[in-house]
Amino acid sequence: APLSVLLCADRRAAQRLGPMIRRLAIGLLDQAVEVRLLADGDHGEEMATGSLEVIRHHASPWPFARIEQRRVLDALAERSPSVIHALSPTIGTLAQMIADNLDAELVVQLCTEEDCRMAASGRLSAAAWIAGSTRLKDLAQQQYGLSPDHVEMIRPGVPVSSTVACFADDDQEPTILCTAPFTHGAGVDRLLGAMDILRSNQITVLLFLVAEGP
Repeated sequence: APLSVLLCADRRAAQRLGPMIRRLAIGLLDQAVEVRLLADGDHGEEMATGSLEVIRHHASPWPFARIEQRRVLDALAERSPSVIHALSPTIGTLAQMIADNLDAELVVQLCTEEDCRMAASGRLSAAAWIAGSTRLKDLAQQQYGLSPDHVEMIRPGVPVSSTVACFADDDQEPTILCTAPFTHGAGVDRLLGAMDILRSNQITVLLFLVAEGP
């Protein structure tokens, strides 16, 4: 069966991570992983992309919380996810409930020291804690006592190589990805000027501009 992932984002995670969630979903979709997003209220619209299915969750007081939880479980039951990825410990309780009911593996993102403190409280039983930096990984393990066997470091974004490899093969066209905003002073104009010089010298380079701006 194909791997199926449910990303869980509450309002706090949506405000902090926003575009990164969209890129994470694109990366998973590119690996033929089925991805769905459980979003708090209407905060999933800016994170939705392509075939990403958004399931909305509304925080409700007792006794309506159980009804809302059952609605979410029913929406997921037909195609149960194999991995629940909570993008913040603040939505970890709901993610834990889903993982327990659907027999899925829970992983939790750690983005701040407060996240590490919440993870150490013992309220969540995660198969893995995902730290976004070396500092957070060290904090989680050394200061807050999380098991080194369960803390992984995955930096957000695209890893950068230490060497320039795109010109090493004469049979391949080098490709440049630019994410600088389309604003004055961001440098896109100089990049386009450099591309013009390359083209005038009969050098073929592919350029992708992925950004927003006037």
